[in-house]
Amino acid sequence: MCSYLIANWKLNDSEVFCHDWIYNFGKFSPLFGVTVVVCPSFPFVPLISGSNLVLCGAQDVSKYKNGPHTGQVSAQELSNLVKYCIVGHSEARREFMETIENVRSKMENLFESGIVPILCFEDEDDLRFVSDLVGKCIVVFEPSENISDGGQYKEVNLDELKNKGIAIKEKIGQTVPLLYGGSVCLENARALKDLKVFNGVLVGKASLDPSEFYQIGNIWQEE
Repeated sequence: MCSYLIANWKLNDSEVFCHDWIYNFGKFSPLFGVTVVVCPSFPFVPLISGSNLVLCGAQDVSKYKNGPHTGQVSAQELSNLVKYCIVGHSEARREFMETIENVRSKMENLFESGIVPILCFEDEDDLRFVSDLVGKCIVVFEPSENISDGGQYKEVNLDELKNKGIAIKEKIGQTVPLLYGGSVCLENARALKDLKVFNGVLVGKASLDPSEFYQIGNIWQEE
C-alpha cells in the first residue's frame, strides 16, 4: 500500500501563496510511493487542480446534492476538479456543529461523484455509524487533544497512539488506508512512521511550508 501525504491548508492560502507553493514544491524530486494531496480553500481549488505535481482535494463539501442552499458547494460541482475531499474534520465538527449523520450524507454524495472521502474521526461510535462506507475511504484518526492550537504543536503520546492505531486497524481492516492527523511536523514525522501502524499523515500548519511538507513526505517514501 502506498503512503499518503495530505496537506490541509485550512484558511491560510491566497492566489500568490498557491503559485509560490507549487513553484517551490516543484523544485524537489518526486516522492516515490507517496500519494501527495493538497486541499486548498474553495477559491483556489481550480489552481491546485491544474498542477501536475500534486493531486487536489477539497476541505469540505455540502451534504446537499443541489437546491436552494446558499454558500454550499456540492460533490458534483467538485467532481471535475478534485480526487479527494475531507469530511468530518474536528474543526468542522466544532465550528459548524457537524454531525456524523451529515458526514455520512457527504460521503455518499462524494461516492456518487467519484470522489474519495478523507474521513476524519476521533470517536469510534462515529466510525461504527459509517462502517459500511469506510472500505472505500481514506480514514484519518484525529484526536482532538493533539490538534495544534494557535500555531503551537502538541506533544504526541506515541505509545498510546500506536495502541489506538492497532485497535482501529482491527476494526476497519488492513486494506483501508489509516492516516494520522494532529500536530504533524518534521520533528515527529519519523517517529510516527516508525510506529508501523499508519499509512500516512494529514498535515496542517507544517504543510504551509513546501520544504517542510516535502521533507515529511520524504520520510514516508517506500524504503
